[in-house]
Amino acid sequence: MTELHHRYLDQLSAAAAQRRYGHLDLLLDPAADGDNWLRRIALIQPPLECLPLFDDTLLSDLRQDSPLLVRVMLSQPGHCDWLDSTLSMLWQQPQWLALLSPSPLPTLAQQLRRCLLAELDDGATTLLRYYDPRLLRVVQQVLAPEQSAALNHNIDRWLWRNRDGELASLSPPADNIPAAEAPLRLSAEQRQQLEAYVEAHALLQQRLEDEPELSGREALLDQLAALSCQADAQSLWEEPGRGDWIAKQLAAQAGTSP
Repeated sequence: MTELHHRYLDQLSAAAAQRRYGHLDLLLDPAADGDNWLRRIALIQPPLECLPLFDDTLLSDLRQDSPLLVRVMLSQPGHCDWLDSTLSMLWQQPQWLALLSPSPLPTLAQQLRRCLLAELDDGATTLLRYYDPRLLRVVQQVLAPEQSAALNHNIDRWLWRNRDGELASLSPPADNIPAAEAPLRLSAEQRQQLEAYVEAHALLQQRLEDEPELSGREALLDQLAALSCQADAQSLWEEPGRGDWIAKQLAAQAGTSP
């Protein structure tokens, strides 16, 4: 694990150097431990710039659960030591992703805050957890171009550790110019796609309980999400029939018996 952990750090630093950035931004999901993370960050010298994303939003009462946006200055040994220890601590947890942006941190935080809440087709509001590395790729796929521009404006690159243990990355189009500020609204189709991935994630977790060394997890997640949408199209809502159908279709695609 240590060798991989330091290889990832090298890759993150190289990505920043390639764009001639002297900093790297980290999005941390503290898993209901935000106050402790803030106390630990406050001890770092020189001080790390750190902003809770839920501040100044409708989610401000949930500050303890807020993802943290942290700017690491790569020329500062104390900052680099903190980055090293943080990734080591969270290595097996889906609680971090990195991004490269020239924007001042308050500007970047304000942009990301505007994309935290999305209005669904039925008028309800949902939290868009793009800061979860398990969901970032999915959210990016589901958003329409103008919605993606609102999230990705002035972000050169996203980097995260995916389900297969690889350092994944996404570089948004350079001409990603957002339209005027407007609420983020998801269509019924977008909602179905997100819900399909929620079900796919749960099914994948069940599979991993039996096969903890399973490879190709990201591809399998996409297969399961597609089958979830097909099950919806066939009005297969009830369990265990829905789950049995998905398992049968998955086995048929793999050429094995369920």
